[in-house]
Amino acid sequence: MNKKISALSMAIAVALASTTASASIATGLSNFKIDHAKTDVYSNSYKVNKELPEVTAYLSNWTHYQQGYVADLDELSKYDTVLLSFFGLCGTKVGDPSVTGGINGLATSCAQFGLKKFELSSTDSYADLEKQFPGMGMSWQPDLTWKSPTPNGLLGVMKKLHEEKGTRVGISIFGWSLSNIASDAVKPENRAVFLNSLIDFVRAYPFIGQLDIDWEYPGIQGAPENVFDPVNDAKNYREFIAELRTELDKMGRNDVVIGIASGAPHDKIDAAKLKDLVEAGVDNIHLMTYDFFGQWDTTLNHHTNLYSSDDSKWSADKAIQYMIQDLGIPSKNIQLGYANYSRNAIVEADIQASPLRGDFRPVHNTAGTFEAAVTSVNDLFENFVTVSQTEKMEGKNGYKLYTDAVSNADFVYNESNKLFVSIDTPRSVFAKAQYVNKHNLGGIFTWMADHDEGLMLNAAREGLGYEVKEQVFNMEQLINSCGVNITSDAECKELTNLFDGNKAPSVSASDKQAQYVKGGVYDLSALINGSTDVAVKHVTWTLEKSSIGNENIAITDKGLKSVFTVNHNAVSDHVVATFNVEVTFANNTKSSDTMTYTLKVNETIPEIESISHRNTYKIGSGEELAFTANASDDLDRNLAYSWKVTPKDIAITSDAERVTVLVDTNELPNKPEYNVQAEVTVTNKFGNTDIMSATTTVIGNPDMNAAPTAMFTVKSEVLEVGDIVEMTSISTDELPKELSLNWQVTLNGGNIAVDQSRGHDASFDTDVAGSYSVTLTAIDVFGISSTKTKLIEVSERLTPQECEVKDDNADSYPQWNATTIYTTETVGHNGLVYTAKWWTQGNEPTPTAEMWKLESEVELPWSVEAVYHGGDQVDYEGKRWEAKWWTQGSKPSESSDVWFFVGEAICK
Repeated sequence: MNKKISALSMAIAVALASTTASASIATGLSNFKIDHAKTDVYSNSYKVNKELPEVTAYLSNWTHYQQGYVADLDELSKYDTVLLSFFGLCGTKVGDPSVTGGINGLATSCAQFGLKKFELSSTDSYADLEKQFPGMGMSWQPDLTWKSPTPNGLLGVMKKLHEEKGTRVGISIFGWSLSNIASDAVKPENRAVFLNSLIDFVRAYPFIGQLDIDWEYPGIQGAPENVFDPVNDAKNYREFIAELRTELDKMGRNDVVIGIASGAPHDKIDAAKLKDLVEAGVDNIHLMTYDFFGQWDTTLNHHTNLYSSDDSKWSADKAIQYMIQDLGIPSKNIQLGYANYSRNAIVEADIQASPLRGDFRPVHNTAGTFEAAVTSVNDLFENFVTVSQTEKMEGKNGYKLYTDAVSNADFVYNESNKLFVSIDTPRSVFAKAQYVNKHNLGGIFTWMADHDEGLMLNAAREGLGYEVKEQVFNMEQLINSCGVNITSDAECKELTNLFDGNKAPSVSASDKQAQYVKGGVYDLSALINGSTDVAVKHVTWTLEKSSIGNENIAITDKGLKSVFTVNHNAVSDHVVATFNVEVTFANNTKSSDTMTYTLKVNETIPEIESISHRNTYKIGSGEELAFTANASDDLDRNLAYSWKVTPKDIAITSDAERVTVLVDTNELPNKPEYNVQAEVTVTNKFGNTDIMSATTTVIGNPDMNAAPTAMFTVKSEVLEVGDIVEMTSISTDELPKELSLNWQVTLNGGNIAVDQSRGHDASFDTDVAGSYSVTLTAIDVFGISSTKTKLIEVSERLTPQECEVKDDNADSYPQWNATTIYTTETVGHNGLVYTAKWWTQGNEPTPTAEMWKLESEVELPWSVEAVYHGGDQVDYEGKRWEAKWWTQGSKPSESSDVWFFVGEAICK
């Protein structure tokens, strides 16, 4: 790889010079949710090719709550393997005090199911076993328990995914916050309990095809309070893997894959003795080539870079080459990771893009999506960069895309709010997939599938060389999108296309169908993929099986293009035959593939010769925009047509089941240029089909464009110094989702920095009292703009008041009596008002009593016994906190994964 640095890259520090110290930095959480509907416009399907490396995904058991994840078998089946995460062992203690949700959930499930220490269990039994996910045919099961044969929840989703789609599914055990017990669990005296619980789990759930051990980390420190044994961990781990492989084989499950996750830094690789684990039975090493950077670091770095800019930097290549060249680990056992999330930082002073140089300061509430300093890829694609099939990806909302040509890594940066976002992009994922091919690795995987609406998986598949089966999004522009500092298309192409084809060539053959004709000769054909430098030495076609008996089909072997004939006397119904083609190359390497050939007896197969359509259409021309299928069939003059027009919001005026489909030109979006694609499926009376698509480029008409109207709302009416002012654009336009928005805030003539990284939402900090002038400029697709200005008053902050935990109305209700039976009555007790939720007697009303609802609107401090839901706010130790999601017993703090800081406490 050429790691030269362009002149512009060397000078990028000038372009990224810091703003004044008074500029507002990007802080606070975005609750930008996953939009499942976008899979319809982003997510392609790719043809199966067993010769190519596979794609694996981890799937969490928490994003379906508040982050909007929707379980979809069709989308999940686009991965080769899906690993549900995380499961843990009973008795696990806290390893990272800031991440305790999994520990608490594990303790609950272990008690619920009566499990003992070192046995496997769920970290969220509702999510894994009980929840009835929409569209999954699940019904309420009152007796569900651990290892119930027909679980609901995500285990039920995994069961259906394997049984209906054939996808390999598995579970991941431990992870960062649950690894404190791992060292003890693999010790000889405890190992049998752990191992037997895994075997029992696989026996109970035969759809499980992979067990993934994510111990972070054997023999070396992981989470700050983890227990580890640098002397014995690797040995015990190796013995555990060997025994697990033996037990799986003994139960007839030699098909179950054993995977592990491994850190990429050399010290973690060495401590685990990875080669010993492979020899003991590990099939896949999921190399965690991400989290190279975070708030814990001392200087600015990339989070998931492919190469190292110098010897001191971690990278995927540095780890992989060490494993292959120095340790002798087979390359096929290694899977390279890509990240569907970022690591963010607030930059200090200057930043250089290539090679990356700069400093940052840790800020506990650095901007992120549901989590500080972490932006999910769906948020990135909506609010930080542009996504288009016709134009290259670039930054928006004040962000610019940059590419470090030395590390082969992308990032976005906002000069105004100082937010640095290190993330994988479709370009870098494509490059990683190319690297997998180049170095003959076993595959590529992602943490995690939840936030990918299709684009990242598309890039992985195309980088590995998979052929598109059904395309809804052309990836070419995104894959070839480098940062603004890479000015040459040739340099970008060199950075992205790492695989030059000098890999062992392979053969592929696609399934085919044809009309059976007496005495017919049928073509067999195969293609050579990969390098063309190696000549084909020999080709052999063999018949594996046939519905009419192998003796009734004769192959005339003529090389890659051969033919076969059929004994007519043996034919009474459709003929289905499976052929195998094996190619021997000049270097004596071999490759093979199979194909299924179906001959339709007394049936024809329709053929679409073409689709008549316009190459271009101009808005307002008054012309017709139609697509007409030109199809024929020898035995059917009444073919059925089914059209699908994309984008999906394009309206049609005709029946979609006719030979011609008419687009409603009155409803076409008026924007500069875009494509309308029409795909037709033609079906004959036998149910046989043919498919074709055609594309028309629509040219917009600026003379017919109506100007936008800029409008916005302010979330809070009463604002004090120190508050974050949150604003939302409600601007109107013919295409409101495609408006470009620019916010400007001034105070006494001076500019105030605005965080406008979240599209229609923006915010700014208030350091002093006064009248802030907020101006929103909305710009439409033709560059026409509209502005709206409002004055926002911010007053001096009042000091916290003494808050009396008492309701003046409490005395007007009957007072609670321990001997009285209550069902739905309202009572007063200790100065507060409560209503019974259900039958209760003798249970004293308190703010945390589950049978009583607190009716009084009073401000209560945080309590270890209270349950808080996402959005609930509470005072604790002089500060105001807001819960991100359901929590109980988790103490608010700046390091908490559950709480984020809002401001000063309301009450003293």
